[in-house]
Amino acid sequence: MNQQLHNKVVRMAKSTISDLETVAWFQDIKNSLSLTEDEIISAWVQWDTGKEDYGNEMYNSHAMRVAMYLHNFLPGSWHQYRQNLISKLVEQLGRGSIYEVGFGTVPEYVDLVLGNNLTLTLSDMDDSSLRFAKLILDIKYSGWNNKIVLQKLNMDTETIPADHDLYIFQDSLEHALDPGKVLSQHVGRVKKGTRFLFSLPRKLTPDLSLPLGLPLRRAGPQLPGPPLPRPQVLKLGRYGRRA
Repeated sequence: MNQQLHNKVVRMAKSTISDLETVAWFQDIKNSLSLTEDEIISAWVQWDTGKEDYGNEMYNSHAMRVAMYLHNFLPGSWHQYRQNLISKLVEQLGRGSIYEVGFGTVPEYVDLVLGNNLTLTLSDMDDSSLRFAKLILDIKYSGWNNKIVLQKLNMDTETIPADHDLYIFQDSLEHALDPGKVLSQHVGRVKKGTRFLFSLPRKLTPDLSLPLGLPLRRAGPQLPGPPLPRPQVLKLGRYGRRA
């Protein structure tokens, strides 16, 4: 990594942390985990510039979990844009149950779940993700466990529950050993009219739908090139099993 890129990423991290220094929940998180600003910045740099050089063990770091979560508060970023767009789509759902697969960090649409006739299951195969999510929810959202469930799930070895109204995959489906197989098996089990929402890495996006034979209706422009990619929406309609 060149020094110019390193310095740019450090500036982004410091700016985001500075904006949150007076926010009570951020101080509570730092104090609960006994983290310093330097530790969070170091993890941020690793996440932005070197995560492909590490295995899943990198996610066991508390500093890494915090850095990942803080990306949602980076002004003008893809992370913030994605959270805002998904929140709008969740708001349109209005009521029903949501299941997010491989959530990684607590999504910003939690506020909408708690304030509307919605329920949410956040699933992940990583214990550190579930532990950090509980910490965030305990600090930021009183009474969250009345409407939100944390569930351990491995897409490769376990079956995704099929009784929800909306399934969200935020950069998670590609972590499965065979994404097409996981998704096609799940599509065959859900009820008619179930909605799916994906955000996917550019390198996977063009080929994902081929094993399924299903059309993806895009919520944004095709890559490559600006503007930033938006999550893809797949509304099953006739593809789901009949209720």
